[in-house]
Amino acid sequence: IWWITLACSMVFLTFSSCIKYIGFSALSLGVVIVWRDFWGILPDKRLSNKQLLFRGLLLGGTMLLIPLSIYIAVFHVHLSLLYKAGPHDSIMTSAFQASLEGGLASITKGQPLEVAHGSQVTLRHTHGKACWLHSHAEVYPIRYTDKRGSSHQQQVTCYTFKD
Repeated sequence: IWWITLACSMVFLTFSSCIKYIGFSALSLGVVIVWRDFWGILPDKRLSNKQLLFRGLLLGGTMLLIPLSIYIAVFHVHLSLLYKAGPHDSIMTSAFQASLEGGLASITKGQPLEVAHGSQVTLRHTHGKACWLHSHAEVYPIRYTDKRGSSHQQQVTCYTFKD
């Protein structure tokens, strides 16, 4: 009966981890309590070394396989059901957003591969903190206050969010 109790505990502690990451603290505490209990029965002379080894392997396997399989299964179900782009996709990577139906991939779908005059182009900075280039209607001044010249071209800045 102890194994059923352990398995149920691991199932529900893993569900708490799937809901909020603070659940990993509860899961870790559960694992510590179980191993502390196991440590307490090690000196019990009524149990043979074979029984202790079997129990230790069963504990380790249960506390590893059940949480891992449930956690992966929850993400599989989550991503299977939520496959369309939504309002909070911007916190995810561009590659993930492109994989969503109606996401970034839908913007570029059917676009020509060559860049022609009047084309709309999205560029992204790849070194250091990721940012997106954004153009403004304003132009750089012909001369700066320190007498340096400039291109007097359209201003382009870098934002850390997509606009």
